[in-house]
Amino acid sequence: MSAARRVFVIARAVALTGVGLVVALGVASLPLFVFPAHDAPSPSDALVVLGPVKDRMPMAMELMDEGISSTLVVVSPVLENGRFETDLCNSPSSVPYEVLCFSAVPTTTRGEARGFGTLAEANGWDSVMVLTFTPQIARARLIMQRCFPGEITMIEYRPDLDLGEWAYQALYQYGGFAKVFTETGC
Repeated sequence: MSAARRVFVIARAVALTGVGLVVALGVASLPLFVFPAHDAPSPSDALVVLGPVKDRMPMAMELMDEGISSTLVVVSPVLENGRFETDLCNSPSSVPYEVLCFSAVPTTTRGEARGFGTLAEANGWDSVMVLTFTPQIARARLIMQRCFPGEITMIEYRPDLDLGEWAYQALYQYGGFAKVFTETGC
């Protein structure tokens, strides 16, 4: 076999291996980020909406209007003017249920889980529904379990993502999982 032929065979093998790895990673991503295990809404002490909440708030408010919980917890950044980014946090008396808002520190899923864990302990909560978007469910469940010892129900908000956005989210979430596995505790 000539040297040029050998280089071609090796390059083709490397390319096919790369394609195979990408396909395998894509298939492995499906149950974690596209079709993750999630739960049906059920009554709980609180419904917490992980950020960013803008697209998730209508679903959260619908669940609250159905009486799924008496307390809505919203993770929302605080703007420069000192007001929460989420309007409901600035006028919580406009709804017939309790609304508690906080800004996560740090602004990560872990920061959100820590903040919720503190609220849950202060309020004596034993159960929570967590509303987040599909790609984050598996990782958010793991992090919430580290920060809240009670019953956790994960509720799916399914965004309208194109293939590129799903791929980006899979890569982002893999990075997030890598970070989670290097951290301990809440």
